[in-house]
Amino acid sequence: MNKMLITSYTRPDLDGIACMIAYKEFLNETGKKAECAIHGVPQKEVLYVLDRLKIETPVLIETVIDDYDEIVLVDVSNLQRVFEKVAIKKILEVIDHRITSHTDDYPDAEVKIEMVGSAATLISERFEKSKVEISEPAATLLYLAIISNTFNFKGKMTTERDREMASWLKSKINIPSDFIHQMFVYKSEFDKPLADVLREDLKTVYIKNKKVAMAQLEILQVKGFVEKNLYELAAALKNIQEQEKSDYCFLNCVDLEEDFCAIIASDKLSRKVLTKALELDFEGLVTKTEQIIQRKEIPPALEKVL
Repeated sequence: MNKMLITSYTRPDLDGIACMIAYKEFLNETGKKAECAIHGVPQKEVLYVLDRLKIETPVLIETVIDDYDEIVLVDVSNLQRVFEKVAIKKILEVIDHRITSHTDDYPDAEVKIEMVGSAATLISERFEKSKVEISEPAATLLYLAIISNTFNFKGKMTTERDREMASWLKSKINIPSDFIHQMFVYKSEFDKPLADVLREDLKTVYIKNKKVAMAQLEILQVKGFVEKNLYELAAALKNIQEQEKSDYCFLNCVDLEEDFCAIIASDKLSRKVLTKALELDFEGLVTKTEQIIQRKEIPPALEKVL
């Protein structure tokens, strides 16, 4: 029997980690032999949740990659975002929920990309539809991943499928009533310069031959945070734009308990294109949305105006 390795993108978020661990369980319960591994240090929220739930962090992929003939990608379909030694010919399956997918990159793989708020929803549906019993740790991870990825169901990409699977998972777990709020509090506290924080989760994309550098923070009390740190955030964005040689650069600050985002752009050109793409007006370096906009929603909007 071939051994499968499940992985996600470098520095995975809670959605990626939950999918890895839970899908490993699903495959093992259905007669396959699977393990999971990560590349890079998981994002801050992941470390908090794994510690609270007493779940071990998956092993580093570079230590085990040569031991596996088949690979499954979860919560990612862009091969440029995974460990460089993951070979296309080894990829057996791809499970993702991105608007911008890379399905043509995997001619021999089973590719499932569906527009839901969280990849954890797709993994949860496999358990539910196959009537495979799910452990409480796996169910808890998937539930928290859906909550996190949909911004507690306030994100525009949230679907009824996300809500249904979250409800199904919640019936199988028992977590403290304040767990989610404390998880959000932990994400909102930084122990390093904000320039380093933005760098850690920076994503760059090319749209019509223009390089776009996008940072995102998902925190509580965005209004006060931006007012207090605007100078430092603007300086960090300017530095990132220079280092990345990007045409456009911005920061999307999502308020985890309010229905809005604050978008910051330190250069005039970025503010101009964001104004056209999102139909928002900047006041100085900042604009505020009337609803939550996820970073992944912005590139398609930019593509229409560039």
